Amino acid sequence: SSEQIIREPGKMCELAAEFYEDFFKKNEVVRPHPYTDTPLIEFDNEDENIPEVTLNELIETIHAKRKKKSLDAHMVSQTSCSTF
Repeated sequence: SSEQIIREPGKMCELAAEFYEDFFKKNEVVRPHPYTDTPLIEFDNEDENIPEVTLNELIETIHAKRKKKSLDAHMVSQTSCSTF
């Protein structure tokens, strides 16, 4: 039974041999890879068009992200350290 722990090497080999004999008797053994064989995802909004972005909108977004003043572990702004 699968609930028993078998410690004898001969019996362990016998059980392993039986398992793999049964396993490889199957005509086709398929084990899908979790990353490459996943089914395609069907998104609800896949037919929606993505609006074009102008160069000015892109530049404004980049500048807005750069202006964010983050503090480090010592509660000091990274931009203030560059003046020292």
